[in-house]
Amino acid sequence: MLKSSVLTALAAMTLGGQSTAQEVTQVDDVVVSARSQDELMRDFIEDIAPPERSLQTARFYREVCVGVINLNPAAAQAIADRVSQNALDVGLEPGQPGCRPNILVVATNDGNALAKGLVERKRRFFDPGGSGMTRSNQALNRFTDGSQAIRWWHVATPVDARTGQRAARLPGEQAPIVTGGASRLRTELRHDIDRVMVVLDLSKLEDLNFTQVADYVSMVSFAQVDDAADFSGYPSVLTLLAGNPEVRGLTEWDREYLTSLYSARLNQPIRLQQQNEMMSLIRQARDKAHVREPSDRARHGLKAAVSS
Repeated sequence: MLKSSVLTALAAMTLGGQSTAQEVTQVDDVVVSARSQDELMRDFIEDIAPPERSLQTARFYREVCVGVINLNPAAAQAIADRVSQNALDVGLEPGQPGCRPNILVVATNDGNALAKGLVERKRRFFDPGGSGMTRSNQALNRFTDGSQAIRWWHVATPVDARTGQRAARLPGEQAPIVTGGASRLRTELRHDIDRVMVVLDLSKLEDLNFTQVADYVSMVSFAQVDDAADFSGYPSVLTLLAGNPEVRGLTEWDREYLTSLYSARLNQPIRLQQQNEMMSLIRQARDKAHVREPSDRARHGLKAAVSS
């Protein structure tokens, strides 16, 4: 039976709030090139993005508020504080005490039962009905019936960047008016993550600490991560649940991605153009870091370049 605290939290998360030249490093017998790392990051950016063509790159706008349910107060606070600190690190504003959660983390011993029950009872929470706001029904089925230890679901809202008003029509509503014009190079719409539901299956997380869980939650909350993608070739926290012993939390690789996501303008009408902008920002940051610390990169090699 669903706990009333979960349903109360869902009711509080309402729709539409807007609060809210190539270098080579020698490491023993392995040669790692700056270009190869750029290519790997480019693949990472593409793999993270959900495959649905109706979705644009989405992110939180300014503020995040983290709610954690069904854990003891100390554990819940530890996760909320860590996620909030990670949000601050990428340029977001953590909500004040008592804020309305737009990242809701729910712990359970049966992820499927909880997820399925929530979707059955609060379907509109997960699928408001507006174009480009959520992933496919197939993805929602994985959320309810999958075997993952941590599962997540985003609702993102197309917003008129000039007025801050929702630009997606919901069932029973008239089409909203979007001000300004658009071109092949620029759009007046931005896509705000309105809310995220993250379900923790505690029966499958016994070997992880709260920091690791919170860092994983941060990554899959701050960005719309494709839950069906294979991240095994990347130095990312997204390999944590696959048992990667080298990952202890968010890596430098992850932070590069998130920083570019929250630094980019993302005012291009095509997702590929948005990804190009993010990759350009990452290259610029890497070039600056290389100029500042060339000897340190040469000394530590690949580990310094792509992991925390």
